Amino acid sequence: MWSSPHVFTHTVLYAAAALLSQGHCQKKVTAAFTDAATNISFQRFFGAKTSFAFGIALPEAPNNSFIGQLSFPLSDGAGWGGWSLTDDMKGPLLMAALGRRHESLTDNFKARPIATGTSVNSSSLTYTFLCEECLDEALELVATAATGTAKMGWALGSNKVENSASPAAMLNFHHLGFGGFQAQLAEARSAQFDQWATMAGAPLAPAAGASLIESEKKKKKEKGKDEIKGGVG
Repeated sequence: MWSSPHVFTHTVLYAAAALLSQGHCQKKVTAAFTDAATNISFQRFFGAKTSFAFGIALPEAPNNSFIGQLSFPLSDGAGWGGWSLTDDMKGPLLMAALGRRHESLTDNFKARPIATGTSVNSSSLTYTFLCEECLDEALELVATAATGTAKMGWALGSNKVENSASPAAMLNFHHLGFGGFQAQLAEARSAQFDQWATMAGAPLAPAAGASLIESEKKKKKEKGKDEIKGGVG
């Protein structure tokens, strides 16, 4: 029986080469979207080829919190999707979700699930949450950025995550796609934010950090750098 998805958040070293050019990011911009289950209005990125989606809603007077919604397809219950607060995806807050019942998170921020907007089955996953203390300089996106736009990143994989019940599970490479998009944060602000936030439940329990697998191409590149640094003789 399907229950809530396994979700973990981590300030990660995102090993797959995900640095994206500004020109590439500008081609993909969030648009207004209202979730039918919660009636929350988001600025949402949607990938037509992958069906990966991430939406964000902010208070009218931005603070350090936001409401997010992560949605993507699963393959017979397997797979994972993730997003980050910058298009770099190296160091900033990354949240990843997969189709499991266990939930956990790491670091000082709090993710409070919104049950009305959360569902998972063998073919898809949607996770809606209130993220508190998530807009911070240490996480590379501050509340003042909500007056304009911000570059964010996404990633998607369909392979089964081994030991997925563990918060220390290792994510497979995002072979279905990854990239960046422009989040129109100024358009994501709403006077109804506090009302929507009351739907959030208790924060996820703290857990050990998750780690991500490097792509083979990245491993070879890093190995080559180390050999150059080491020199000969």
